[in-house]
Amino acid sequence: MMVCCLGWLCFQRPDFLPRMLRRKYRFTPAMLKAATNGFSRRNLKGKSEAVDIYRGTLRDNTEIRIEIYRGENHPNLIEECKVLVRLRHKNLVSVLGWCNNRRLRAIVTEWMEGENLEMWLLESNNTPWNHRLKILTGVVEGMCYLQEEWHEVGYDLRTSSILLSNNLEPRISRFKIGDQGSRSRKMYKLGVLLLEMLINRRPQEDFETGEAGFLEYIRMHYPGNLQKVIDQKLELTQNTFDQAKQAIGLGLMCTDVSSNQQLSLGQVFDIMSRAYQSCRVLASHNRERIHAERGRGHKRMQSR
Repeated sequence: MMVCCLGWLCFQRPDFLPRMLRRKYRFTPAMLKAATNGFSRRNLKGKSEAVDIYRGTLRDNTEIRIEIYRGENHPNLIEECKVLVRLRHKNLVSVLGWCNNRRLRAIVTEWMEGENLEMWLLESNNTPWNHRLKILTGVVEGMCYLQEEWHEVGYDLRTSSILLSNNLEPRISRFKIGDQGSRSRKMYKLGVLLLEMLINRRPQEDFETGEAGFLEYIRMHYPGNLQKVIDQKLELTQNTFDQAKQAIGLGLMCTDVSSNQQLSLGQVFDIMSRAYQSCRVLASHNRERIHAERGRGHKRMQSR
């Protein structure tokens, strides 16, 4: 009986075993079923033709995201996951492991409490320029890490694939091994993302010709008529408007694959980092000024 119980634990619920006896990164269907209350509808957070997304909680209270693949989707699951579990960067979603069973094929990642970038841009009323700069800088930092350390890992830069933590730290969440594309193509996708964050219009959904129409729409108004295209929720001052204008120019350069104007990823990161630091300094000065004005007003009230 004892041998049978140990065998069941090893193959079905290894999470009950001491950590040293578990097979690292591997999840069983029984573990994921328990984590999601039997794959309950309440735990189902997303659904597409190829993937079901569940939120779950492991025995050690770790919150996880489970992407379950249907049919023959993701045929190289294990090979890809063996690489992805080794990625370590604050701007990449942590891949915790996988389940590869005849009944269930899934990738398990950390759960992010925040929303994705697409929903944040569309639905939030608090999306100022400094927050958008922070997100963009983080995305580029994650891209730099992959370019320098894991050049074979490709990634998806659509706003729906970038997840945000509660403090707006972005994390790239979708990867593809061996499908990394050219550096020029990656810079193009980064340029589209940068422009989308400033314009807040979705290239595929809002333009009949997709990204081509989106870029043409911006070029028609650049540089002299940008007030018509920049997202009104930004509420830009003259200083931040100048920064946004420069960022749009940067985005257009990134998307211009037909010329020699495309910058390197390192150059884009330096530009974005300096702009973000400048924004932080300006915000700090504004807070100090407001605090000082309130202090003077309080003193005047006391002297009356």
